[in-house]
Amino acid sequence: DDRLFVLRRMEEIRLKNNESFNLPADYEFSLKHGFSKFGAYTFKEPVKYKIEFYGNTQIWIKENSWADDQIIDETENKTTLTFTSSQDDKILEWILSCGADAKPVEPGDFVQRWKDKIRKMSKLAET
Repeated sequence: DDRLFVLRRMEEIRLKNNESFNLPADYEFSLKHGFSKFGAYTFKEPVKYKIEFYGNTQIWIKENSWADDQIIDETENKTTLTFTSSQDDKILEWILSCGADAKPVEPGDFVQRWKDKIRKMSKLAET
């Protein structure tokens, strides 16, 4: 059985009959966190993301670790973060939380999802 649990949501945790658990020798946690540092989510095969950041968000991007294979490129106006992950939904939430200071560049289908979400948000703002 391959399940993931959110520990902060658990209540009244008790051991039963002095049970213990040992991870299998071939267990690889990186397969569970999607090759990046957005939590333990696995939604699809890992892909390469490229995201441009602007304004004050640039500082935050440079100060944190987002994935083991991350590459950060800087120019005068933007910071570009490239990394591998399988956590599409979490990355989309993250980019949207940055507002106008984040713009995904790759992969193409992810960029389209971002644009579609922004269009929906814009329609909500008009009502």
